[in-house]
Amino acid sequence: MLKIGAVGHKNHAGKVLDIVNDSKLGGVEYVYHPDKLVNHPRATQNLEDLYSCDVIFILSPDHTHFEYLELFSNNFNGYIFCEKPPAVSLFELKKLKTFDRKRIFFNFNLRYSQLALKINDVLTSGQLGKVLHIDAVTTHGLAFSKKYISSWRGDNHNNGDNIVMTKSIHYVDLLVRMLGQPDQLNLHFSSGANQSHLSDTCNVFLAYNEGPTGSVFASYAAPYNDRLFIYGTNGQLEYDGNKLLYLGPRDTFDSSGRYEMAPSTTLTEFSSSSMWTDSLRNSVIYFLNAVNNKVALDDFFESSIVTTRLLLGEVCKK
Repeated sequence: MLKIGAVGHKNHAGKVLDIVNDSKLGGVEYVYHPDKLVNHPRATQNLEDLYSCDVIFILSPDHTHFEYLELFSNNFNGYIFCEKPPAVSLFELKKLKTFDRKRIFFNFNLRYSQLALKINDVLTSGQLGKVLHIDAVTTHGLAFSKKYISSWRGDNHNNGDNIVMTKSIHYVDLLVRMLGQPDQLNLHFSSGANQSHLSDTCNVFLAYNEGPTGSVFASYAAPYNDRLFIYGTNGQLEYDGNKLLYLGPRDTFDSSGRYEMAPSTTLTEFSSSSMWTDSLRNSVIYFLNAVNNKVALDDFFESSIVTTRLLLGEVCKK
């Protein structure tokens, strides 16, 4: 069984560590926090304790990822699992390219979701025709909660405009994996909750020369929603947060010979909450199996850098 060291232990980090322990592929040996001995049976304030492990999980706030990646890359020879994003500046991203990409895995866990797998099946089959437009919406109301402004997600100093790198990035990554790198990418920020100067809402626009377009709307200041629409020349895919539907064919007519809404077929059913939970589990288990089988992770490293570079390039212009 793999010995696991971790930076971070609460909330999302806690979910990851529970998956590790439940998988029987690894067991949490140490949980590190730089400022205090946390309430965890494996807690440590000695970072070097993690160097005795087979794998280190970086599950800390976004702005700390690069610091730990650099430290572990230079002082630890095992595999590293790091939550997205890999970096929060173009300077950090450039330095990442000098690291050993064969043993670093960035967790874009939507890649391992039932949604992504099913969409890939439909696109591969040609049933949808040529993709014309993809529209994703991912929102909830965190920015109106009392804990938001004191959390790292609401930290204006370290995570300004982090809505892009925490929420938008998942669906942008999915679009890039489906369609490739866009020829144009633009961001539009706004604030719905008006908590300090922090942008809690963003729309990402993607365009391909003589090809499809895409939009990813993400917000911490709207009611909960998790939807995806893919429009093709012969049909449409719609995920409504509970079901994935196919609407087609294009040439569907009423009794007068006029176009009408195409009939829908349910391809599969799963709630958005179970999708994220299952995709996280799939991602962690994929990584642990890769470690056990000594799989080189450089392809996953490079694709993660591509998505991050696209977004950071626009964020840094703001």
